[in-house]
Amino acid sequence: METTWETIKRECGAGIDLTELTTVTGRPRRVARFHEEVVLRAVRANRPDLVVLNHVDYFDYAIHDEPDLTPGVARRVSGIESRLGLKIDHVGSGPGRIIDRPAGGWHIEVVERESKRAAA
Repeated sequence: METTWETIKRECGAGIDLTELTTVTGRPRRVARFHEEVVLRAVRANRPDLVVLNHVDYFDYAIHDEPDLTPGVARRVSGIESRLGLKIDHVGSGPGRIIDRPAGGWHIEVVERESKRAAA
């Protein structure tokens, strides 16, 4: 389902304009909500070896200030994994930022525990 960049900005709490422009025309890129059925069809057709869920910063823009997933984003990613029945190996959390899946999954308790270990 198509939405607007203004809606994404408001829902994720971004204090800046998130509008992406197309390369050739410079017009605003179309944006849509995550659609599980479309993803399932793509997975069935392509049978990927690993899965990357990109743009999780559109769930919660605060992730830009965090080394790991925020609790809300971790819950969303874990829920998407459960509903789709597939493992999400990495998430894209902003320009040039990829977070690897913790060994125990995306559940917030695991993310917090592994983040504390890495900081020690």
